[in-house]
Amino acid sequence: MRGPSHLHRGSPPSGGIHPPLRLLRVPVGARMNCLVWVHFRRFNEAWVIASCDFRSRFPPESRTCTTFRSPASPRFPHESNHMSKKMIASALGVVSLVTGFGAGQAVAPPAAAKGTSLYSFKTTALDGTAVDLASYKGKVVLVVNVASRCGYTPQYAELETVWKEFKDKGLVVIGFPCNDFGGQEPGTSTEIRDFCSKTYGVTFPMMSKVQTKAGEGQSEIYAFLSAGTGKLPSWNFGKYVVGKDGKPVAFYGSGVKPTGEELRKAIEQALAVKPVS
Repeated sequence: MRGPSHLHRGSPPSGGIHPPLRLLRVPVGARMNCLVWVHFRRFNEAWVIASCDFRSRFPPESRTCTTFRSPASPRFPHESNHMSKKMIASALGVVSLVTGFGAGQAVAPPAAAKGTSLYSFKTTALDGTAVDLASYKGKVVLVVNVASRCGYTPQYAELETVWKEFKDKGLVVIGFPCNDFGGQEPGTSTEIRDFCSKTYGVTFPMMSKVQTKAGEGQSEIYAFLSAGTGKLPSWNFGKYVVGKDGKPVAFYGSGVKPTGEELRKAIEQALAVKPVS
């Protein structure tokens, strides 16, 4: 793949990149726009080339160019010296919008999913203690597969915001670390806990690492959630809303912001349902 030096006067890159190629202008701040070329080469591998202009114009002398891979790459530089986190979040939003990246994958219901309710399962917290999900019976639960080295990792902060806003109204946010996608959660339970608390001030319940992908080793919880919605996460930060009866209501992909209107509305509607007696 050719480098960012080949971006010139708003022209799409050439060389190692081939169609299909899409060009979009993305606002990422009052004084900064970017042109984003999104190239979807094959499943789970999208290249994004962004050209930024800090004066809201695109003359060559004022433009800086950065090439980076989608979150499919374990080397995704979410702390790049050349690109702000805000710009990366905007570019990821473009990838999700254009390609459907991280929107979740449709799955066939398993022959016999265990459990009839989320509250029938037991799991383990990050500190190793046993957790009986029956303790959350009657509450709405937001289940999220999380990772520490993903372009979507800043969603931890938004999940914490949602948790603090709705926990007294009956919502529980539960994070399940997952290393299924790009190897972006390689840490130990202690490393994950320290990262979440020190970087994003996470206080919502965090469980031990699980496998979300179908097949041998898949978490029984995710087998149950996929049976109820017909979807599994296709990337980190997939979100399930589970009703007060312990049954999944809906699935939302990586690109759906925890504090966004779509997810907020689903949470509020689930909270408004009267508890099952």
